[in-house]
Amino acid sequence: MIGVLAPGPPVAMLLGAVFTILGTVGFAWVRRRERLRWSVVYAAVQLPQAVAVSRTTRASGRS
Repeated sequence: MIGVLAPGPPVAMLLGAVFTILGTVGFAWVRRRERLRWSVVYAAVQLPQAVAVSRTTRASGRS
């Protein structure tokens, strides 16, 4: 069933879901704070997550 919804390993789907939820909720939370420190923390968390999602899927162009 998972392969029908989204091709690729279930780990990639889980990482993608976490990235999307944290990105959406985290962005709204950081934006309300209007503090540079929280913006840096947000970026420091999201960037490695984006790399992890990219490496576990075919989005990176590697097979």
